[in-house]
Amino acid sequence: MVETASSRILLFAACALNTAGATAQDETGPELSQLLQVLEQQTEIATKTGLNKDYVPDHVTILVGSDLQQRGIRTVARALRLVPGLDVMQDETGTGQVLGGGKLGFDNVARACTCGLEVKAERRFKRHIAVDGNLSYAQPHDGTSDTDIADSTHWLGNLGLHLTPWNELDVHLQFTHAGEHARAPGDTRDDMTAYTTADLAIEWQAAQPLILHSGLRNLADMRRHDPAPADTYVDDFPRRGRTLWLGLAYQSSV
Repeated sequence: MVETASSRILLFAACALNTAGATAQDETGPELSQLLQVLEQQTEIATKTGLNKDYVPDHVTILVGSDLQQRGIRTVARALRLVPGLDVMQDETGTGQVLGGGKLGFDNVARACTCGLEVKAERRFKRHIAVDGNLSYAQPHDGTSDTDIADSTHWLGNLGLHLTPWNELDVHLQFTHAGEHARAPGDTRDDMTAYTTADLAIEWQAAQPLILHSGLRNLADMRRHDPAPADTYVDDFPRRGRTLWLGLAYQSSV
């Protein structure tokens, strides 16, 4: 893996390794030597001429197949946990996400401040129905550029409906609203449009001690994106559409 100094791009340099039969010498052979040679050449050119300086690696992490095999690592997600500056997360639906820290994260903004207001409410109707929600307005401001903080939004809201028809069944319907997202200074693209999504989750204790979890993320299949710099993804990062998830839990009586 190569992390570039531009803080915008991750380059994954991979060699096809057959860990079942490859030796350590094979894995650190011509492919790795060629890669390091190319990196050295590009670094020297960028240092002398300033060309492509945003693509010069800040640091390089090499993962060797035989080492991963000895550690019992069989998946890319687990291997990436060994790379400094990367956080690998997974939610209850099995969706994975890789977040870069350090130069790939957000820079500190010395003169940033946020002022806003949040309202929360919760109400239960008898014992089978409950409603809760919150609505917040914030004004995130960067005093250095005298603009809104990039990728921020003014409005956020949530509304949840909880139904318990009987003791063994829980149904949860969640609505989430996000307002327009501001662009970075100098970004000529339109602000990201607001969106509202709905998620459905069901928990059914079918037979003691088993509990079945199921649901639909993005119930209406709303088209959403996460903010991305213009020099990486012009149309921003697409998020998943409607997603079905299932889970089974065992509840111990101990």
